[in-house]
Amino acid sequence: MKAALVIMAAGLGSRYGGNKQVDGVGPSGEILMEYSIHDAIRAGFTKIVFIIKNDMQNLMRSLCGDRIAGLTARDGEPVEVCYAVQDYSSLPAFYTVPAGRSKPFGTTHAVLCARPYVQEPFCVINADDYYGVDAYRAIYEELGRLPQQGKATMVGYLLRNTVSAHGTVSRGVCQVENGHLAGIHEALKIQLFPDGSIADVADGQRRELAADTPVSMNFWGFMPSIFDQMETYLEDFLRTLPPEELKAECLLPNMVGDLLKKGQLSVSVLHSADRWFGMTYHEDRQAVAQELGLDGTLEKPAAFWDGHGGFHGDGTAYWEIAFSPEEAAALEKSLQGAQGWQPLPVDGDAQALLYGAERQGHYSGPYLTGQDGEALLPPVEEGYWFFYNKQTDSYTAAGALNQPSLNFTAAVYDSQSHTLYCGELDT
Repeated sequence: MKAALVIMAAGLGSRYGGNKQVDGVGPSGEILMEYSIHDAIRAGFTKIVFIIKNDMQNLMRSLCGDRIAGLTARDGEPVEVCYAVQDYSSLPAFYTVPAGRSKPFGTTHAVLCARPYVQEPFCVINADDYYGVDAYRAIYEELGRLPQQGKATMVGYLLRNTVSAHGTVSRGVCQVENGHLAGIHEALKIQLFPDGSIADVADGQRRELAADTPVSMNFWGFMPSIFDQMETYLEDFLRTLPPEELKAECLLPNMVGDLLKKGQLSVSVLHSADRWFGMTYHEDRQAVAQELGLDGTLEKPAAFWDGHGGFHGDGTAYWEIAFSPEEAAALEKSLQGAQGWQPLPVDGDAQALLYGAERQGHYSGPYLTGQDGEALLPPVEEGYWFFYNKQTDSYTAAGALNQPSLNFTAAVYDSQSHTLYCGELDT
């Protein structure tokens, strides 16, 4: 199935203190949305549409757009990359933008700007949020089940996992009944307090919110027919604005809520097993990098490649990271007793999977092999090793060879060379 990922990246990022959408978090300066894009492509998405300001196009191309255009989608075709500009030229002719307004007209207007580039089912995300690969897989599959009219979907997250310790945030607070969205309203000033309580503090009031309240993080799945409804909603919104209004925004959650009330839309709610995290404030950047395991202390990878592709997204990925002696000392201390990590040597079924071994009277493996067909991870005498079986959600290789397919991540750390070698296999 052809499907598009529409990324809202035109926001000014005023609270963050810069263009947070292009702030690097990875070891080589990778921006957060690159991780989202790779997750989406692996899930099956075939087109990437960036919604940007006009003056960001060259920058976005150089940061990640040109690299993304060189990737192959799961269907074997090149990934299509498009750039949609959110500006005032796309507003209806009857509306005159007041003098002094510089702020865009919100997320509904942003998505509507992508209309010329989207003819297939599509998913909408924020550029400064990371949603997790399982969320993309879930919404891609759900998009394949939706009819052409009257249905949409979203991925919901628990409020406690989406607040920032560094300031207030806005969230679409959801009411969910029988797996469908029954109502949603945008809470514009949600604050996490030192005692762990959470409340909406807009207008000087304090309205308590339960930590497990489901919220929307602007992770929506739509059919192209939604554009007609978006256009009508935006026009109605603009007609109600006072002539001097400079900041009002037409928000996607509010549009969805209005369509729900009118019985014009039904929205299924998906729940992701992945953690959401994002960069609302500049102070959030370090936390995001740490969540990704890229805490900024790592040097540039000495090697990296990803061979995933084809219809099922099968393949192998490899990366290698060298550490300074000071970093290595801290890393080795953290690996001692860390979940999934053990002192070398590799043993059991993991030995067969990674390097090959005698098993039940015959030689088996290696299964995790490089581009030359040899064992992907080098043999290491001193250090630590890691194994995570995604099929069983466990940190053991026992029984993996008896599974109908393999889906695991493995790593070895060489204490002598201060080098980490990682590999991932999907079959």
